[in-house]
Amino acid sequence: MAFAGGFPAKKNAEFLLVFPIYDADGDLVSGAADLDSEVSKDGGSFVDCTNDAIEIGSSGIYKLTLTPDEMNADVVAVLTKTTTADAKTTPTIIYTSAFQVEAMRGTDDAITSLVAITGDKDSYKADVSNLDVAVSSRSSHSAANVWAVTTRTLSSFGTLVQDIWDKLTSALTTAGSIGKLLVTNIDAKITSVGAVAGIGAITWIYTLTDADTGNPIADADVWVTSDEAGNNVLASGKTDQNGRVTFYLDAGTVYVWRQKTGWDFVNPDEEVVS
Repeated sequence: MAFAGGFPAKKNAEFLLVFPIYDADGDLVSGAADLDSEVSKDGGSFVDCTNDAIEIGSSGIYKLTLTPDEMNADVVAVLTKTTTADAKTTPTIIYTSAFQVEAMRGTDDAITSLVAITGDKDSYKADVSNLDVAVSSRSSHSAANVWAVTTRTLSSFGTLVQDIWDKLTSALTTAGSIGKLLVTNIDAKITSVGAVAGIGAITWIYTLTDADTGNPIADADVWVTSDEAGNNVLASGKTDQNGRVTFYLDAGTVYVWRQKTGWDFVNPDEEVVS
């Protein structure tokens, strides 16, 4: 199907409808007889078109000029019938628009076309001007100024990095925060080490108590390493209700690490196994 007069089809304007007529086998029908075209507007009843469809040469392609009144609808339906044997009725649906793509060419024409949406050309121009003022008021610097700025040090952060590094894990309790996520994952990692009591020859009991009250601290994760950096884990476990956990270690200096939510321990605790 081809259109004349721009795209999309313009409402309430003369329109040239071009269409094929096919037979039952899908072949084009040339010389279709007694052509009868009817039009329906916005789902209304079909009525005869003002003009008759005519064939373009002997091509099996036909054209029909619809009047402005016939195009004065949002949805225009056209039926073209013929008495030629085996020829099919040709239906065509046309969706119209108040303005067309061509009307958008050029600033003034574009704004004029948008009046159908905004309602007022001057108000539209005023809105654009206000937008421009609002954007420009955000900064006095041009793009070139920003591009030319040299790299700056993070001196304004002061002790921020150190403060973050020294943050106690007991304070990282906000659900969904990065800090809480890290603490949870660290806890899970410690737990995954398992309650491996060690394989040493000496039974060694470690007791964890509150430094201020002397009360035992139960259900705390405790692990023992052979190095102060905490890289080589010898054994791990969890304190009982008396704050005690039993390990099997060899004689020598070991480093004990403690962790429990809500508590802050000074790790590691250097101990001697004998």
